[in-house]
Amino acid sequence: MRRGNGDGSIYKLSGKRRRPWAVRVTTGWTLEGKQMYKYVGYYRTKTEAKDALMDYLTNPYDLSNKNVKLMDVFKEWYENTDLAEKTKKNYKSAFNKAVSLHRLPMRDIKAGHLEESMIEMSDHMKRVFKNCMNQLYIHAMKYEIVDKNIMELVTVKDVKIEERVPFTQEEIKKLKAFSHPLNDTAIILLYTGLRISELLEIETKNVFPDEKYMIAGKKTKAGTDRIIPLHDEIIPLILNRYRQGNKYLITRENKKIPYRSYRQIYWDKMCISIGADHTPHDTRHTFATAADRCNVNRVALKRIMGHSLKDVTEHYTHKNIDELLTEINKIVYCD
Repeated sequence: MRRGNGDGSIYKLSGKRRRPWAVRVTTGWTLEGKQMYKYVGYYRTKTEAKDALMDYLTNPYDLSNKNVKLMDVFKEWYENTDLAEKTKKNYKSAFNKAVSLHRLPMRDIKAGHLEESMIEMSDHMKRVFKNCMNQLYIHAMKYEIVDKNIMELVTVKDVKIEERVPFTQEEIKKLKAFSHPLNDTAIILLYTGLRISELLEIETKNVFPDEKYMIAGKKTKAGTDRIIPLHDEIIPLILNRYRQGNKYLITRENKKIPYRSYRQIYWDKMCISIGADHTPHDTRHTFATAADRCNVNRVALKRIMGHSLKDVTEHYTHKNIDELLTEINKIVYCD
């Protein structure tokens, strides 16, 4: 059925594309009487395109805002809110713990993303984060960046749906045997204790394979780095990625991988294949459990996992790195 004028249009782009179906809407007319368009988006199937257009026509939003990242909304809100400085600082601390969400378009964030980002927060921090996100959604709705507050669907209790468990030895064997271009990432997570968001953010310039370490995250205000020693088991995997010469260590088709894509194109498929029910964060639990079983020094473990060490000088030397390498290589899976 042909749509009326101003109802938008759907058409298929030529060539071989991952998202060939385009949706556009009329935003005005030129002096010559020609229509002016803006694109709602591009979709894999015609059905997805129809749903997107219907969603837009039902709840029109400013298309110039559709790709605004959460971190940009936070920055704009933070600079303009009249909340007390102490409250703002608490909100900022909570927001910074949800780094996996920062670069996502705010319109694309789902309740599941919010719940997963809160898993390792303390109960107090979860409440602060919830309050912070409520403020951000109110701000975003005001400027038509989003049309509803997803945070209202999440409660602190929801985050504790079930206790996460480490991978079993049998699951790790199956994981290592799984064939996929991104399978090296799960193995790297198991031998580093990194969060998936941290691994996907590591730039090649911060990887030093000859010295057997890499730097995760950004420098602190004190100028210190979080050093990740490279276990002997993953050095070949790191080298293979490093030699590709991309900006980021972990890429797909030479491009950085968003967390959502990582789950869809690799992680969920891997879990189905090995018959397991795990999130990427479970590799961190597995790493910590293995480190305890293999008697890894507790101070070294805290350094590697990025935990606070108020009683330890945060300055790294080659001796420190050698000590971390000794400790990390105590970890053995599938023995």
